[in-house]
Amino acid sequence: MKRAAVYCRVSTADQHIESQLYDLREMAAQRGFEVVKEYRDCGVSGRRARRPGLDALIADARRKQFSVVLVAAFDRVASPTLPPSRR
Repeated sequence: MKRAAVYCRVSTADQHIESQLYDLREMAAQRGFEVVKEYRDCGVSGRRARRPGLDALIADARRKQFSVVLVAAFDRVASPTLPPSRR
């Protein structure tokens, strides 16, 4: 079974992260992935180079804590304005 991480981000306080989490958990189950950790950034703009949830995900990826990252949409992770070292 592949070990997966889930990353979710919402940029405003009136948005809800639960729908992203639900969909990603379902996707993991359908594909037979074990979700080992969920990373979240709530109320954080995608234009910020530093985000606590994303920073933790990258650190754990370097430690090979999982082999797959699931995101609702790629724009939740990267923005064209991020420096290349953070994409």
